[in-house]
Formats: sequence, structure tokens, C-alpha cells
Amino acid sequence: MTEGVNTGITRAGYKMQMSYIYGNQNLEEKIEELCESDCAGIVLLATEMSDRDIELCNNIRKPIVILDSSYDGSTKDCVAINNMQGTFLAPRYLIACGHTRLGYIHANVHINNFTERYEGLRRAITQAETGRRSGGATG
Repeated sequence: MTEGVNTGITRAGYKMQMSYIYGNQNLEEKIEELCESDCAGIVLLATEMSDRDIELCNNIRKPIVILDSSYDGSTKDCVAINNMQGTFLAPRYLIACGHTRLGYIHANVHINNFTERYEGLRRAITQAETGRRSGGATG
């Protein structure tokens, strides 16, 4: 993903500088550093960020785009995968093909994307079970 972003940034006449924020670092301090830097804008890969973390980014006065997650509390532009739709459609397809034993593997880490994916899977299975009980089609 970063390669594609870097290509677009370079074509637009800018250069990309990457900065990492780890769990043990003070997020508020890192955001302040970004705000004080001479960067023209920020592309934030927010896969593992919480809603509270994103709310801190609402105060950044530079152009910012949040990648890989969307948050209800964010006032910034977001580019995200539709996790619920993907994990709703995939099991529906498998069920329509006759599969009856579906598995779901996830990490022990809480990430919004994982929660959304589980919700999509749960909806697909619930819909299939409801369709079977009523004798209707599930696909």
C-alpha cells in the first residue's frame, strides 16, 4: 500500500517521509511533532488505532487522509476496506456452494477491522440459518 501512495506523492512533486508510532510511545507527543514538522500533509495508516487515537487526530490542522479504517468520531477523510461486506459475501458464497462447516480465525488483539469482519460473518451465517428454517433460498 505504501508503495502506491509513494508513487502518487512523487508524481505530484512531493516526497514521502515515513514515521512510525508504536504502542509504548505517547501518541499525543507524536501528533504534536507531526503538526510542528514542515510536512504538507499526512497519510495515516490507522489499522490498529482506536477511536480515541483517531479523535486526537481531529485536531491536526494539516491535510490528512486515514487509511485502512474508518471511525465515526473522525472529521478526516478515510479510505477503508468494507470489512463487513467482504465477510458477509464470502461465506454466503461458500454456503451457496454447499459448505456447512465454516471457520473464522482472528487474532487476540482488538482491531476495529476484525470486529467488522466478524460482524459480517455472523450476519451471513444468521441469514443462512434463517433461510434454512423457513425453507427459503440463502444465496
